[in-house]
Amino acid sequence: MPHYVILRKTFDEEGETYVLHRHTIPSFIPLESLAEEFFGRGVAGLEEFALALHRHLILLSNRMNTVSRLKALEGVEEVKTDEAMRLVELITSRWTAKIILLDKGERCVVLNHDEERLKDVEKVILNANNEDEDIVNRISRAI
Repeated sequence: MPHYVILRKTFDEEGETYVLHRHTIPSFIPLESLAEEFFGRGVAGLEEFALALHRHLILLSNRMNTVSRLKALEGVEEVKTDEAMRLVELITSRWTAKIILLDKGERCVVLNHDEERLKDVEKVILNANNEDEDIVNRISRAI
C-alpha cells in the first residue's frame, strides 16, 4: 500500500525548519516522534527520517505478509489481529495461539480449549534453531 508524507518548510530566526503537513502513515507508527527526532538536523535529518520511516513500513509489510500466510495455512480456522499486526490470535480446532510479532523474533502462548497451556506446541512454534524456517513454517509443523 503506498503511503506519503508531505512536509512544509517554514522559516524563522533560526533558519528553515520542516513540519509535518499531511500524511497517510498509519497511526501506530510513531511519525511525530520520528519528526521531532530528525527534523532539527537539517537536510541530513530528512534522509534519516525517511530511512527510519521506511524501516517501520517495511516491518509492517513483513507482518502483513506473515498474517496473510497464516490465514492460508491448512488447519487454521481463524486469524485475528490488531491494526499494527503485532498481536495475532490464531485459532485451530485443537488450540489457540496468542502470538506477538516483534521486530526480531516472536513471543507465543498456546492454550487448548480448556484454557490449559500447551508448552510442547509453544516449543515447536518458538523453536528457531533452524534460522531458515520462519514462524509460518513452524506453526504449520505444530498444526
